[in-house]
Amino acid sequence: LISSIPLVTISIKEDFFHNTRATSRLFTMFLSCFLFFYLYDISFPQIEFPGLGPLINSSIFMSWLFFAFCVVVIINGNNLIDGANGLMPMSIIMQCLSLFYICFSSQDMTNMIRLIYILTPMLIFLLFNYPWGKVFMGDLGAYFFGFFISLLTIIIFGEHPELPTWGAVIILFYPALELLFSVCRKVLDGHNPMHPDPHHLHLKMFYFLKQEGMKSRVSNGLVMPCLGLIWAMPFILVVWVYQSLTLTIIALFMMITIYSGFYWALPRKK
Repeated sequence: LISSIPLVTISIKEDFFHNTRATSRLFTMFLSCFLFFYLYDISFPQIEFPGLGPLINSSIFMSWLFFAFCVVVIINGNNLIDGANGLMPMSIIMQCLSLFYICFSSQDMTNMIRLIYILTPMLIFLLFNYPWGKVFMGDLGAYFFGFFISLLTIIIFGEHPELPTWGAVIILFYPALELLFSVCRKVLDGHNPMHPDPHHLHLKMFYFLKQEGMKSRVSNGLVMPCLGLIWAMPFILVVWVYQSLTLTIIALFMMITIYSGFYWALPRKK
């Protein structure tokens, strides 16, 4: 909570005034990450990636930089998918359940309790957010829960070195791929990656449903269940593959294929 103060402050400013620079938000996100790493006696997971892994694992500076970048990706990816009622909370609930299963299998009661801290408000929020959007998260909620769940994922995989760290990629797959894919897509299209556009997966699904003659509120409410295979896939797969590096890599490619299939099958907004 202490380390989130810079992030919470800039998020409140953005929610109220909508005039915060993207660079300022990125700065405070990294600041909150570094503050957390300084305050919490964290054990970073060992990265299993040829070439890059040994460099990160052997240097505390590179570890701080790499894992702060990962957290910032999830924070912003979480904000990106918060564009349809129920989509972001269901994604976080599946992430929590995936981590909860891993902690339960490892008899990690401390982190199971921490996960309940996220699950409880998220379930209550979902009751009022879906399907008609009586309340919204705003940047504050999306950023804060993305910050919380990504750091908790790092803690859990760091405290259980027997687990392949690629399992964390599966659990946080949707917000991570949504952001990284969007940045690459905008750069290739010659657009500023910091600027929003209507070509995110959930927005393409929304406009597709709307073209079928549905009202906007109905289309919005149907986006989350229509993308159920995307946000539910981490929990479906992780219980079977999290102990095997080979199965984890196969599952990751399967998820990328499913996401890409959804994305390219849906037409762009004209």
